[in-house]
Amino acid sequence: MALLGCDFCKFVNYENSDDFYLYELGTCACDPGYSYEHYVVKRCILHIVVRGKGRLILDGKEYSVHAHQAFLIPENAHAFYQADEEDPWEYVWFHIGGPKHVSIFKEAGLDYDNPIFTPTGCIEEIEALAFDILKHYDREYYCIGGLYTLCDYLINNSEHRIKPSVDDSLLYV
Repeated sequence: MALLGCDFCKFVNYENSDDFYLYELGTCACDPGYSYEHYVVKRCILHIVVRGKGRLILDGKEYSVHAHQAFLIPENAHAFYQADEEDPWEYVWFHIGGPKHVSIFKEAGLDYDNPIFTPTGCIEEIEALAFDILKHYDREYYCIGGLYTLCDYLINNSEHRIKPSVDDSLLYV
């Protein structure tokens, strides 16, 4: 049975990582005006837009999103997103949870107040990693390892990166 609106979708429920879990992944090349609505509890959904454009409305606040950006639907937020009528988007998504998923995305500058990721570089690598994870969806540790690598690229190529503070006294130890 195909999932309406999806080109590819797998429910994987990978929970063997100590940091974060992967529940679902997929792709969607949307029809003009295609929309979807979510309310996610204790999990988030990362969308990487590879073509086109659209809009995200997060608890009433609207954001424009275009190709080579990503958007995060954070936990406990009501989200509506819609493909553009003239240039509908195609995206890859990852439904993620776990003990550290919030802090990992926050380090990349992605959270409730800033759900849009705009890369400072390496977008081709980020998109290639996303498709590589999809290609190997049936390999749990490959997917989790790929997510770590993807998050590393997001963190190190984010215009809103939050650098962890380092206590200068530790530099002298």
